[in-house]
Amino acid sequence: IIEQRLDINIVFLDVVMETDDAGLQLVNVIRHTLNNPIIRIILLTGQPGQAPSRQVMERYDIDDYWIKTELREDNLFNTLNGNLKTWRRMEELRTAREGMENVVAASQAISRRHDALQFSQTVLDEIDRIIGISDGGIMSLELDDLVSNPTRSEIIVATGQFKYLIGQPIDVLNNDLMLRQIQRAIKYRKHQFHGYCSVLFFAHEQPESINYVIVVRSIVPLTEADIHLLKVFGENIFNGFFI
Repeated sequence: IIEQRLDINIVFLDVVMETDDAGLQLVNVIRHTLNNPIIRIILLTGQPGQAPSRQVMERYDIDDYWIKTELREDNLFNTLNGNLKTWRRMEELRTAREGMENVVAASQAISRRHDALQFSQTVLDEIDRIIGISDGGIMSLELDDLVSNPTRSEIIVATGQFKYLIGQPIDVLNNDLMLRQIQRAIKYRKHQFHGYCSVLFFAHEQPESINYVIVVRSIVPLTEADIHLLKVFGENIFNGFFI
């Protein structure tokens, strides 16, 4: 079950089960065979004399130890609360690390694309992979000096639910929130993030030059971690739009 369910955060284990050290053997499987350093492990025993040594606690990365008769309601609540907080922090760090690894891999994949359309398509594909919005829609827009009338801009690459809009003007979106965010991105020349809609803006240094906007429609609101990854990703791919 632990191998299949990655969302299990705390395990209470008896030290003695089929054998005197069955609990420790299972801890070893979790930590080393399954390579799961995040799940919090709490050992339980019915005998005070069966407490594991400090070396065993450190070796197997055991988070807590309790004699069953001493684990009353208050102790149980405090133990669960403390270990849940620890698990959340470790899970956030793991997710952030994986996200940055995806950003690096995506940036490397994109750096090998020199054709403009192929580059744009790869950018969209990699954004989808980084933030995992496979059921959402992503599109890319090519813009020139369209601050006064951004609805004239043309959709040059699109994926997901917007794929059929390639080659059409942006106003076919018929989505007031997305259009407002696009207008804000163009007006302020910076990324915009609002709920389910994120807009990445890539401006050329020269005035009245071609600029690029990427619009991301996610199935759930992006987290702060997702937004941070998109910003870092944008910094890594910026130059690719203007080679």
